[in-house]
Amino acid sequence: MEDFDRVAFYVDYYRNLSPSAFGVERDGNDIIITNIKKRKKNNINEMTVGKKRISESFKNLMKESQIIPKEQLRFNNGIFNKKGANTIYWNDNPIVDFGVGELGTVTVNGKSYENSIYLQGGYNASEERRGYGENGIRFIFNKLPKIQNLILQCYPEPCGFWRKMGGKDITSKEMPGGKLTTMVISRSDFDNARGLQ
Repeated sequence: MEDFDRVAFYVDYYRNLSPSAFGVERDGNDIIITNIKKRKKNNINEMTVGKKRISESFKNLMKESQIIPKEQLRFNNGIFNKKGANTIYWNDNPIVDFGVGELGTVTVNGKSYENSIYLQGGYNASEERRGYGENGIRFIFNKLPKIQNLILQCYPEPCGFWRKMGGKDITSKEMPGGKLTTMVISRSDFDNARGLQ
């Protein structure tokens, strides 16, 4: 049996889950991720998302908590990627990137959550305070009617967003970067908190 190359496996893993603008390279037994930039503030004229440009006029179309009609949203090239990276587009503008680690029954601390997506590698809106994150969750639930739960891990700052979306803590642990919390957002809790329509 051939030796398993764990580093090569994780290089592919991070390439599949990282936004297209990121560079993922191997250096011996190290993995280097480049081109990670701080999000730009809302008062700029343009921001770059991957290889796309989002114009100021497009950004002005979106106000916080505005519901984008689901007909104007799409996954990737129109197909949901069941394993790996996904981007949600509003017309031709990327608004949310996320990775799928598991699809189906997801078990956390011995409890099973059926019809779930485990969001692995983050859930990243292209710009904060525009409602993109909320619209992305709404689109996932509307486009994938069998999905009843989104499960993810977050650090304290983004956990506040997930709680506003109806998220409930499952477990947490202290990590070098702070407290890491595993949360579940059920379809019904999101609908009660924000509304699916």
